[in-house]
Amino acid sequence: MNQLFDFLSQYFWLVCIVVALFNFMVSDRFGTAEEDRGVDRVLRRKYLGRFWGLSVLPWLVVGYAQITGAVPSIWAYFRPQDRNPYVWTFYGAILFVYGVIAYWILFMDGARIAEDLSLLKSNARGKGGVVSAFWMKIIAIGLLPFFAFWMFLIWDMNVPVQ
Repeated sequence: MNQLFDFLSQYFWLVCIVVALFNFMVSDRFGTAEEDRGVDRVLRRKYLGRFWGLSVLPWLVVGYAQITGAVPSIWAYFRPQDRNPYVWTFYGAILFVYGVIAYWILFMDGARIAEDLSLLKSNARGKGGVVSAFWMKIIAIGLLPFFAFWMFLIWDMNVPVQ
């Protein structure tokens, strides 16, 4: 068990990239025929690929920092108060990804495109389906205070770095 913990402590970033790749590969398989009728699959895959590329950007920062030895383990990312530039770059990459996607959804007609291409689906019990453009905009706006609160909590934590 200790070896697994040590592995995850050093290579959590790699696990996250593999999970993101798995999600990308299966993202086109979930959907009923009536939901996906008329959807341009090539264009949908193109957008999903862009989102995958954006989603792995913070984890590439983590991987680079850990491979070069600039960050001792994944636990250092819970201590931004130590002012490690790689830790701040990780959080900056998360905000960059959020900013790009939020800008696309809110100002580049991305919400309508995402709805038309069935890019975001809900798996709620009893009533799953494609998330509407309206709710995508609400989510994009609502995530900014969530990130601010998340950063406040992380700044206040005192996690021992191993």
